[in-house]
Amino acid sequence: MEPELVTPNNPVDDSLPTAPVDGQLDSDRVKSVTHPEPGTSQPAKPPFVLMVILVVLVLALIAGAIMAVRTVQTNQRVDDAKDRFIAAIIDLDSDNPLTRGDAIAQLFAVADVWSDMGATYSGERDKCIQAVQKYVRKPIAQGSDGQADPTELWVRREISQLLRAHLIDGGTRSWADYSFDFSGGTFVDADFSGAALESATFSNASFLGETRFNGASLGTSSDREPDALPVFSADFRGATFAGGVDFGAARLSNADFSHAVFSGSADFEYTSFSCAEYMICEIDFSGASFGSDAQFSGAEFDDLTYFNQATFAIEPVFGSIPVTVDVPTAIPATVFLGSREGKDPVVVTGATAIVDGKTCPLIISDGIPIAGC
Repeated sequence: MEPELVTPNNPVDDSLPTAPVDGQLDSDRVKSVTHPEPGTSQPAKPPFVLMVILVVLVLALIAGAIMAVRTVQTNQRVDDAKDRFIAAIIDLDSDNPLTRGDAIAQLFAVADVWSDMGATYSGERDKCIQAVQKYVRKPIAQGSDGQADPTELWVRREISQLLRAHLIDGGTRSWADYSFDFSGGTFVDADFSGAALESATFSNASFLGETRFNGASLGTSSDREPDALPVFSADFRGATFAGGVDFGAARLSNADFSHAVFSGSADFEYTSFSCAEYMICEIDFSGASFGSDAQFSGAEFDDLTYFNQATFAIEPVFGSIPVTVDVPTAIPATVFLGSREGKDPVVVTGATAIVDGKTCPLIISDGIPIAGC
């Protein structure tokens, strides 16, 4: 059958769609896509938008889960540290010195946990330090023979070593910012060499064995109010040193050794006695008793210093000059006056220096003892 030709007399059915003219778009179709009629369905959002929303939600859920886990872990650490602290406090009253020693080690370890957790828990750390201080102030345990228990002596040595470890480390576990109170305490072979303490009270403390504070810094913090009244930051009033003691090259601010008893040698060579630039303070050796040699060679006294009624069993040495005293009588009204402005030389009453066989008054010039001949 022959195909029907389209002729003017045989028009195309208008119901059939017609192709657009070349280069043109059906404007009605464009309008229907960009501006759909009310009530018609919206076109679907591109898949990547949904993916972005999904990723954000997943990340938020992960972050929340991590925070929840960390909170649980922190709470577990807090609970564990508190339990260990309570157990250590109980063990400090044990009759077994080894148990007490383990308890002391636990207190230091728990304090480290609090330090690692940040300043928020500094109060918990301080509770550990206070417990250690309280133990040091307890009378030293005696054995069945009435002598100091050797194991307890070991515990006291351990305390000194652990304290030093927390006073020479400038990290987050440092205890240098704490104001210590070891008044009336007992130390055995105390080694604080190189330690840094902003303030420490050792008044009436007993130091058994050899004691070392060489290179230490006590009370050298400058965060004091101007014109503040004297506050003894290195307080050794009435302390007793049964063995030798070494304060060589130490920096002592506002030091008080009044009525301290040095049974062994006392080494203060190149020790710096001073205070903060704007503090009103004093250095006091009044009534101190030196039972053996006392070395002050190279020591510097930058502030008002007293040696009133101090006694020396052997001639003390200031600088390279031996100071002559009547053994064992006291030096009457010995006063070192050192002005920070100008360092005016002042005669040291009652003390003399022997130079080339000649007795001369001893004076302080620029913080250094010299012969006043």
